Amino acid sequence: KARAQVDPALQADLQALLQQRLIHYANLYTSAIADTPTQRYQALLATHQQRLERIPLHILAAYLGVSAVHLSRIRRKLKAL
Repeated sequence: KARAQVDPALQADLQALLQQRLIHYANLYTSAIADTPTQRYQALLATHQQRLERIPLHILAAYLGVSAVHLSRIRRKLKAL
């Protein structure tokens, strides 16, 4: 048998991890539908600012569902505020 089937504590940990990931993906999906790219970028800035500094802009733009040019415009607009 697999270890997760034998160890109830491990099984509970795996289930908790799966639930967290499911909630994360559900929130990501709803955000993609309900929020604008600017709102999504601001939310990422609020929660992961240090990580965003290390991510290439074209990858961040793809994650947000916009082009790199659009992301550049969003960043410039927010910087001007």
